Amino acid sequence: MAFGEFNQTLVGEIPGTPTNIGGVMHPGSPEPLVITASVQPSSSNDLKMLPEGRRVYKSYTLYSRQEIKEQYRLTIYGDAYECVHAEPWGNGILPHYKAVMQRVQS
Repeated sequence: MAFGEFNQTLVGEIPGTPTNIGGVMHPGSPEPLVITASVQPSSSNDLKMLPEGRRVYKSYTLYSRQEIKEQYRLTIYGDAYECVHAEPWGNGILPHYKAVMQRVQS
């Protein structure tokens, strides 16, 4: 399912850690991110894990051996997506991660 010929290489970024300088929050510098994952359309069960207001945006579900965390941003099919739900997904045979990515609204 999540490995082999179905994998895609996705590039993106990890948001930087904000810093407080003189009482003013400044965004941190993002770090580059490269992940290999299987990209699948999100099922209705995947979308049920999201808050109601976010269920209407275009989304994909990723399966990867690499850890994917919430707020990671990746480019999928030319558009920016943000991880809004991530969890370890192990079946006892092939441990991996599952992440629901939603299109970033501009």
